[in-house]
Amino acid sequence: MEAPTHLYEEFEANQRQEAIDRLNYFMEQSIRKVPEQWFYWFNLHERWEEGVAVKGTHL
Repeated sequence: MEAPTHLYEEFEANQRQEAIDRLNYFMEQSIRKVPEQWFYWFNLHERWEEGVAVKGTHL
């Protein structure tokens, strides 16, 4: 856990891109520290199997 980031203290309303860049940098650094905690695993065979419904759609 990290301390809260209060973007309103660092950026003005017209600095949206700078705030997004700051958040992206934070996320990148967090993932680089422990990438194994960010690994997304899914059942590959089910995901690409024909006829399996995905979020209300049908492949």
